[in-house]
Amino acid sequence: MVHMITNADQGILFTLQGAGLGYTGFVMAVTTGTGASLTSAPVVFSSDGEVDAVQPVLQAQDGSFIGTVQIGWDNGPLNAMADFDQSGNIRWTVPGNYQPQIATADGGLIATDPSGAAYTFDQYGNATGVLSGSPTQSWFGNAYPQLGLVEQVVAQPVDVDGASFWPQAGGNPSENGTAIVRCPCLLQSTSGTLTESLFPKPGLPAEAERFAHPQATAQIQSAPPPPPAYVLLVGDPGLDGWNQKDSFNVAAQTQANALLGQGSLPITQRVSSIEDFNSGLTQNGYIDGGVFYFGHGGAVPVAPGVRMWGLAPGEQSSPDTNITALNVNTLSNAQLGPHAVIVLNACNAAAGGPNSIAYLISRKLQAVVYAPVLGMFFSIDPNSKAASGKDLPDPPDHPPVYMIQQFGNPLTRICPWGQCQ
Repeated sequence: MVHMITNADQGILFTLQGAGLGYTGFVMAVTTGTGASLTSAPVVFSSDGEVDAVQPVLQAQDGSFIGTVQIGWDNGPLNAMADFDQSGNIRWTVPGNYQPQIATADGGLIATDPSGAAYTFDQYGNATGVLSGSPTQSWFGNAYPQLGLVEQVVAQPVDVDGASFWPQAGGNPSENGTAIVRCPCLLQSTSGTLTESLFPKPGLPAEAERFAHPQATAQIQSAPPPPPAYVLLVGDPGLDGWNQKDSFNVAAQTQANALLGQGSLPITQRVSSIEDFNSGLTQNGYIDGGVFYFGHGGAVPVAPGVRMWGLAPGEQSSPDTNITALNVNTLSNAQLGPHAVIVLNACNAAAGGPNSIAYLISRKLQAVVYAPVLGMFFSIDPNSKAASGKDLPDPPDHPPVYMIQQFGNPLTRICPWGQCQ
């Protein structure tokens, strides 16, 4: 299926199946004038499980797009809302059956769930509040709540992104798929006058707003606390005999499903270097739940004949594909909440005592870390006590798959400078 949306006043963005275009999976095309550029479409989860390409629904003022995608796992579909730029880079994801409705001027948006409840999100995809209903926008900038009688909301609860050509589902208040920029001068004043309602601006549809009640205001409920946010970092599968195929992805998806079941917000990101790892820590908004890493680890080479305990998210040989004592100090905890916990699903991440990569990360990020001293294996049984995965069947390509320390041993708890309370 082909999905499209205007790209401001420059052209059109398409997402579609890449078969026949020299691509596997899904692709994204951006037209400008008579030219077009083609690239891989944004991948929200594992591309193997995505039923269709990301469907763009809104365009924000900064030029990024907000859309939806569905994953067709065997145990039921998983939906997500995602923000991506014009190069196809994912900026944030929010799992769940949310449907983007309105892009707001502060960079955030309003989205609805299947029950019709409307939620506000900030520019990083964090849930910030709940509205009494998704407000209907008029051509004059008025907002109508979902009430039995038509009532005008003069003190508008939603500041629609007036600089976007496609700030709401359907493109404009008529939802007819026509792109039009709505500059701030077209929005209803908060002064309480009905001048714009009684005297429509030339060229805009005349709506029956003269019967509106200026005393009506939006009914906004007090916002419940947003659900805890978690980031799941997934390393490269590895090369040759170290190749774990898609098992890291599937184990991460298993964890994401569990977090969703708890009402949390998991965000999944692929990492192939320490820069990617740090980006996952700092570019996904405020992380008050924790961080999970699924990838390789152990004694990694740092020089000819020299190895250090570390993580190996990247499968290539350049130094920045590993995280060791040599570069761990480049990691940042600027977006980690005070109670965020780090879980390292990587072989031997806690091996080496105070010199282990788990201890070093705990000290640098000032966070509690859980990690294995021994190796790890994949299993569909979360309670497996196997000595290794050698005698177990290959893990399936769909959840549930768990990463388990040898003999089923629990992960070691590590606190900054050993100060566990």
